[in-house]
Amino acid sequence: MTTAKLIILSAKMRIDLFKINEERFVMYNDYNGEIHIDANNAMCEVNRDNFSFHTMEFTIKPCINDLLRVINYMKRNYGMREGTSLRKYTYFCWKVEHGVHIEIQILNEGYKLKEKEWFHNMIKIIVNPRMLIDERIEYYGIFEISEENIKQLMYKLSLIPIKIGLTDHPVNFDRPWDKDILLTRIDLCVNLKFSNLADADLYFKLMKRGNGYRSFEEELEYSESARRRIPHENAIVYEGCNQKINFYHKVNQLKNLNLINDTPNYGVIRFELQLKRSLILLLLKDYTNGRLSNFFSIIGHISENRITNCICTMFGSGNYYTLNGAIKFLEEAYTKGKINNAIFNDMLGVLNIVNEKRSLKMANPEKTFGKNILKRFDRLNINPVTIPVRDIKENTFLPSIPKLMKNDSGYI
Repeated sequence: MTTAKLIILSAKMRIDLFKINEERFVMYNDYNGEIHIDANNAMCEVNRDNFSFHTMEFTIKPCINDLLRVINYMKRNYGMREGTSLRKYTYFCWKVEHGVHIEIQILNEGYKLKEKEWFHNMIKIIVNPRMLIDERIEYYGIFEISEENIKQLMYKLSLIPIKIGLTDHPVNFDRPWDKDILLTRIDLCVNLKFSNLADADLYFKLMKRGNGYRSFEEELEYSESARRRIPHENAIVYEGCNQKINFYHKVNQLKNLNLINDTPNYGVIRFELQLKRSLILLLLKDYTNGRLSNFFSIIGHISENRITNCICTMFGSGNYYTLNGAIKFLEEAYTKGKINNAIFNDMLGVLNIVNEKRSLKMANPEKTFGKNILKRFDRLNINPVTIPVRDIKENTFLPSIPKLMKNDSGYI
């Protein structure tokens, strides 16, 4: 490992008042070509996986004869099982191979659809692309975008209709809609990896305190102890009409699902944007000539743009300080004439109430302070969410999530 660049805090960032990692960051490339920020004794040491995609879902609406043939084939080859019978339809699910699951919905015999009620018999193919081509059981990694991996993925996708008894020949998934196959879901994602699990815990706590997405509704889960629906403990989930935001603490998720036995000494925060059919079609139209392989080749750039924009909207782009540290920066901005007295008092009020309530959402339930004042925090490079004094040394701060994503702490 060789030192590639030394980044020292600039004078304009008040090196006399605030330091991260005592004095400096050292950036280097390791043998895998990944960029690391080595922060000597700092709060975090972060490396970034490539922006990519994860789960995909293809939907097929076959005729009833084809559907029954597939169900019988799956029962013969992947195990007899009774479907889960619901009021309207019966649901089946099989694991076909590593990284591929099949879900089937078929209308119950004798059920009569009401006026304006609709239902499609359908087959859903859910694919984990990394597991499909790699065949290793490893829960942290995501699909690595390369020409060779995309070719391998397209080939393995073409064989799935044979393996479920739908066809006796490979199907070209490069233009799946020509075969009445719709890409109805794709999860854009990136991992933010911390060398210390405690640092991932701290960043996730700050994310939970600062999250808020005005256009979407937050998804809640039922708590037996609280006897009501509450926000997810280890995830931040928002549902929109054409996409779903899902940011979560990967290590805690795997522990809760009993998928890992030993807690690692590092932490991973996974950022996912689940795109739905209507948005996927728009992106295909805007960025490709309709070929899925072309879409996969540029999806890393799409993933980076959309996830980064979403993070900036949800958590802001300003660095995290203690309350006293943020107030010092605010006073400095006022002294230098960057903000007037009224704005200073408004921003000071926001800092105090967010610190008191321990949550930006709880501090602003009626949205009494809006986008404009939050944008002022971004311009001054201050986050309205502050770090508890017990979690960090005084006169230190943490880079914002967008800056970590760029492997750039914002210094010259």
